[in-house]
Amino acid sequence: MADERRDVTLSRRNLLLLGGVAAAAGGCQTVAKFIAGDSPVVASQLKEDPAARLLNRMGYGPRPGDIERVQQQGLDAWFKDQLKPGDEPIELRMALSAMAIHQLNSWDLRDWPTQRVIQQLQTASILQAVVSPYTVRERAVQFWTDHLNVYASKGMSAHRLPTYMTTVIRPHALGSFPEMIRQSAYSTAMLLYLDQQNSTARHPNENYGRELLELHTLGVDGGYTQKDVMEVARCFTGWTEERRFWTQQLGTGQMKGKGSFRFDENLHDKGEKVVLGQRIPAGGGVEDGERVLEIVTTHPATARYIGIKLAKFYAGDDSAKLAAKVEKTFNDTKGDVAAMLTTIYESGEWRDAPAASKRPIDFVVGSMRALGATGVGNGAVVQALEYMGQAPYNWPMPDGYPPETEAWTGSMLGRWNFALDLANGINGTGTNANDQLKRWKGDSDAENAIRAVFHQTSDALEATRLLEELRRPDLTNAQRVALALSSPEYQWR
Repeated sequence: MADERRDVTLSRRNLLLLGGVAAAAGGCQTVAKFIAGDSPVVASQLKEDPAARLLNRMGYGPRPGDIERVQQQGLDAWFKDQLKPGDEPIELRMALSAMAIHQLNSWDLRDWPTQRVIQQLQTASILQAVVSPYTVRERAVQFWTDHLNVYASKGMSAHRLPTYMTTVIRPHALGSFPEMIRQSAYSTAMLLYLDQQNSTARHPNENYGRELLELHTLGVDGGYTQKDVMEVARCFTGWTEERRFWTQQLGTGQMKGKGSFRFDENLHDKGEKVVLGQRIPAGGGVEDGERVLEIVTTHPATARYIGIKLAKFYAGDDSAKLAAKVEKTFNDTKGDVAAMLTTIYESGEWRDAPAASKRPIDFVVGSMRALGATGVGNGAVVQALEYMGQAPYNWPMPDGYPPETEAWTGSMLGRWNFALDLANGINGTGTNANDQLKRWKGDSDAENAIRAVFHQTSDALEATRLLEELRRPDLTNAQRVALALSSPEYQWR
């Protein structure tokens, strides 16, 4: 295996034995030139089956048998079922429940080393994306995790993130956008990541208020002012984390422990505030922040901002008409995420839109799904994503990982090496190139390698150079699969 790796590892020159095969669709010339180095760029497009396109655009791509299931069930029925996910496979549930991050609360996790908590968070995130049959939800989870980003390595954020994911992101990824924003405001992971514990009546900290307006709701062009930012910051003074042992929550009789949300009225600014033209009377308490959340989640700019962002994520940059449709659905349904995704699906733009580039997480998860991976290995998958620059929960800034194609052109060498490792069978992933090729009934190993990666025949590729290269007799099946995964066509969805 070491000799095999040296044969293909993976300089740009060796990968470009694939020749001038270029990127997958119109509008992709910049990255196509990067992938092809100084070689001529040849227009090439993957002619996907509608079921394959649906799985790649609205989810992370097919696992073995997925395309056949979608075709048999029908695209409409399959998508509708995806929006109402049921229980995960028992093997996945058992693997997740065995992790300490799903057994201990955020305060008890503080006794665990931060890096170990982060590793479990990352492993759980990748495992769910790879193994779950509910791939539409998993892609939505990715979108909202970026939208409401919390950096795991800041302070004790990692120890609060498991609860954040299970109470804020995952339950609402296909649910209510306003409720997701509300729950994020009460999450100690979000509040402490944005330094809300330092926000007092005497010294309001504007970090959370600014990101709530700029990134979470209205958007940078949402019409708010610096005065609005400061007024929002005043409204949220006193929103912090409980660090006393056990306390009774007023009015409920319930006991709350360390690490949970706490409103400290002694730190709250009780003066009158005006947010986006709305007066918030003096003398209020926690309801001041609640009123802000109501104002911003029902503001017209929020519907417009979320509409644009979702349309771009699922259908690419040229999606102004779709963005307007999603904005209308947001307003009509008061921010129902499943309804907005249904609007995107029913628009049909995901079928015909120009190919969208795969970010590293899309490439890694999609590759593992294509090859039927059953696990995420012994840390090698996370390390590969770190090398490519998109390990889960590892983006320091509150805006989340960038969506732009140009942000990820430097990840190609990491992709190529990961493809070869995966095809050779990363320990613990359950992938093996020879086993994958046996699933298919093409005319040759080269044809089967294309089917194993794209889940389609080579006829779906306009460019024939890839198939020609995969027919080389000196290649092993692992190298054929790795080269197919590394092909420019596979970098787009």
